[in-house]
Amino acid sequence: MLAPILSIGTPDVTVQVGNWGPIFAGAQVPRSQEPANVKFFSQFAKKLFPKKAIDVIGYYMRNAPTEDSNYFVDAFGGAIKKEPRGGTAFVHRDAIFYGEIGAAWGTPSTTPGVCDPLTSTCQAWTAEFSQAMRRFVDGAYVNVPNVGMQEWETAYWGRRHFERLREIKAKYDPYNVFQYEQSIPPASR
Repeated sequence: MLAPILSIGTPDVTVQVGNWGPIFAGAQVPRSQEPANVKFFSQFAKKLFPKKAIDVIGYYMRNAPTEDSNYFVDAFGGAIKKEPRGGTAFVHRDAIFYGEIGAAWGTPSTTPGVCDPLTSTCQAWTAEFSQAMRRFVDGAYVNVPNVGMQEWETAYWGRRHFERLREIKAKYDPYNVFQYEQSIPPASR
């Protein structure tokens, strides 16, 4: 399955066999070496990408602002496609994969409030990349919020689920104490 990908360039391939937890933990960058800033945009794909979408990804990755920039994908299917008994607010069960545009930059600073000159470049790159992919994707993942996104309500939860979540919010948080820019407002009673 990986042969077509591995035939491009000279990729460095490592194979590990074992339990997920230890392998994942071993792949983590030590906190002291992590970039100081990150920005992600989440997306779901319900259809295989046409060549135009692959070209867009290639263009933005070739012009990425940092080496820590990426387009991450996570395949869906299997148990994700099955709606749990009682349902959930997760509406992207019909997606074939999740995609995430990401940029990371800067080094951790001990001085709070230090601005990194790459911030505006990296934020613009993720926003432009996300906009260029919009015609190929559908929805967004609420746990990777896209601040400033239009129609975030339906992108995260779909219209039906959003209205149901508003009713639940009205029952458990009628005064909207727990809120942020894209939080669910309580339904009107």
